[in-house]
Amino acid sequence: MSKNTTLKLAWLVIGIISLFPIFIWLVMQPLSSRFSGAFQILASLGQVTSLVGFALMAVVIIFASRLWFIERGLYGLNRVFIEHHRLGSIAFILLLAHPIFLALSYFTFSARSAALFLLPNLSAWPQALGTVSLLLMIVLLGITFYLAWRYGTWKFSHRFLALAFLIAIFHVAFITSDVSRSLVLRAYLLSLGGLALVAYGYRLLVEFGEVGKHEYVVSALRQLAQGVYEVSLRPSIKPFSYHAGQFAFLTLRQQGMSREDHPFSFVSAPFDSEIKFAIKELGDFTKTLSDLKVGSVVHIEGPYGMFGRGAKTAASEIWIAGGIGITPFVSLARDLSRSGRSADLYYSVKTDEELVYCEELVSLAEALPSKFRFIPYVAKEKGFLSANAVEEISGPLIDRRVYVCGPPAMMNSLKQQFIKKGVSAQNINTEEFSL
Repeated sequence: MSKNTTLKLAWLVIGIISLFPIFIWLVMQPLSSRFSGAFQILASLGQVTSLVGFALMAVVIIFASRLWFIERGLYGLNRVFIEHHRLGSIAFILLLAHPIFLALSYFTFSARSAALFLLPNLSAWPQALGTVSLLLMIVLLGITFYLAWRYGTWKFSHRFLALAFLIAIFHVAFITSDVSRSLVLRAYLLSLGGLALVAYGYRLLVEFGEVGKHEYVVSALRQLAQGVYEVSLRPSIKPFSYHAGQFAFLTLRQQGMSREDHPFSFVSAPFDSEIKFAIKELGDFTKTLSDLKVGSVVHIEGPYGMFGRGAKTAASEIWIAGGIGITPFVSLARDLSRSGRSADLYYSVKTDEELVYCEELVSLAEALPSKFRFIPYVAKEKGFLSANAVEEISGPLIDRRVYVCGPPAMMNSLKQQFIKKGVSAQNINTEEFSL
C-alpha cells in the first residue's frame, strides 16, 4: 500500500472515530427541535463540541502510546507526534467551546443564569467535575504551548493530562445530558475513553515497568568528532531486528546519568552483529555521554520510523543530511549492497570539523560507483546547500525521491525549494523528532 493511500485510510478511521458520536446525536431527535431558537442552537453547539472534543482527546491519548499499528497507519512515529499535538490543540479548543456555548445558551434567559452555570456547584458534582477537568487541561496545555520547560519537566507535567481526561470520563458518565439518555452514545464514549486509559496504562508499563524494551550492554564508546560519540551495543539476551533508517528510544541505566528516554537513529546496518548509534552532546540527556562506561546497561524501545522505507524507483534517490542528521543515512548507505536502491548523499555541515563517517562513506562510494555517490557540502566554503545545487550535480529532480534529515529550518527550507522545482510533496521525506 502506498504512503498516500495509507495516510488517507488512517485519516478516514480517525474521522469516523471522532465524528461517530455526532451521527448518534443527530438521530436521537429531529434537527428542527435542536435548532428551533437561540437557546436550542447554542445548547446544540455546546453538545456537538463536547462530543467531538472528548472523542478527539481520546484519540490524542491513544496516539501517545506509540503502538506499532498507529505508527504504521500515519507512516512514522514522527507524524504521530505531530498529529498528536495538532489534534490535541483542536480537541482542547472544542472542549473549551463546550461550556462557553452552554453559558451563552443560558444567557438568552439572563446573565445571572449564565453566571450560575459557570460557577462551581458542589451539589451538581458531575458538572463540577467537567469544570475541574477543563481547568486542569487549560493549565497543562498552557504549559505545553507557551512555556519552554526542560523535556523531563514537560513530560512529567504532560502525564497529568491523563488525570484530566479521567475526570472528564466521570463527567461524561454521570452528567444528565443526551449521553445519559442514549445507551449507544454512552457506551461508545465510555468505551473510547476506556481504550484511551488502557493505552495510557500500557505507556506507563513501558516507561516504568520496562515492558516491551530490549536490554543491551555498552560494548564500546568511540569519539567521532568534538561532542559526537558512537555507542556500540550488544544484546544481553537476544537481538531484535530493524530496518536501515529507523530509530529507537534509548534509556541509559548507568548510575548518575539521566534515565529519560530519547530517540536516536541507528547508524549500524540491520545485518551487523552489534547495533550502533551516533549521538551528539546537546542537552541534559547527552551532555554526560562521555562518562558512559563499557558494560553499562541500556534499554531500547523500538524500532520506530518509516524513513527510507519508500517504494524504490529506477532513478537515484536524493539523500540530504545536515550535521548529526547523517546518522540514518549511514545505516542506509551500509545497507545499499542488499537494498536494491541507489542514491546521491549530500552531507551539509558548517565546517570540516563536523564531518563524521566521511572516510567510510567515501570508501562506500568507491566500492559501489553505480549505486552510491557521496557529496560533502561545507557551508563555510560553498554556502548553504540548495535545491539548485542538488539539481546541478544530480540532474533533473522531478520524480526523484528525496530524504532529508537535519535541523528543522534546513529541512523546511529545502522541502519548499524542492516543491518549487516540481518534486511532489509525497516524494519528499523528512526525519524530525517532534516531541
